[in-house]
Amino acid sequence: MMLSTSAPVLQSLDQATRKDLIPIKLEVKAAKFAKQTVNTQMKSFKVQYGSCL
Repeated sequence: MMLSTSAPVLQSLDQATRKDLIPIKLEVKAAKFAKQTVNTQMKSFKVQYGSCL
């Protein structure tokens, strides 16, 4: 089962890197991408709604 975050992760990689990618490496890259996305969203929400969240 692929994670929903894997598509943007795959799109950000060059073709040679994608060719050598194994499922566990993809999972690690997807998790890192997801954490970065969540952190970016948290910062955005704090700016919009203050630190009450």
